[in-house]
Amino acid sequence: MRGRAAAADQTRRRIIEAALALYEARGPADTTFSAVAEHAGVQRLTVYRHFPEERLLLDACWAFWSALHPLPVIHRWDAIADPRQRLRTGLDALYIYYEAAGALLERMLVDRERMPALTDVMAPFERWTTEARASLLEGWGAHGRPRQWIVALIDHALRFTTWASLSRTGILQPGEASRILCRAVADIARDPYA
Repeated sequence: MRGRAAAADQTRRRIIEAALALYEARGPADTTFSAVAEHAGVQRLTVYRHFPEERLLLDACWAFWSALHPLPVIHRWDAIADPRQRLRTGLDALYIYYEAAGALLERMLVDRERMPALTDVMAPFERWTTEARASLLEGWGAHGRPRQWIVALIDHALRFTTWASLSRTGILQPGEASRILCRAVADIARDPYA
């Protein structure tokens, strides 16, 4: 019995790892159960036996991948009183995460429009982003239109696409993307009507 359960767990893991490799290469929307089965070295029916629905496979892959790539811990910068330092620390942590987790995350973000199930699967990432945003907006002291500019800029800074557009060009050094964005927010807070 134990041997059979261990074999089933090993097969399940091979299926998840195969699906993740294909999700990174093609995106979830363009990955079929047949392709997952072939990549995992199992029959298509074996994939269906472990994951009768596509959503179950997506959930299992996201859980497995998230354990390997945990989101930055917000409370590590949440207690920093200086909003500039808090923003820099938070963005540095997020951009290190994006660098490590970018391949799959990018594909999943792009495929959300084609696969509505990904919106639910990625809900923990969206909740994290909302919490991070609230933390990074604290303490800036701006009001009215300048506050709206700061909100917009921090929202923009939290996006994967912002990190990718700044960091993948080869122009900026590591860490400079967060530095530039922090500088822009600080400039608005310091002189909101310039």
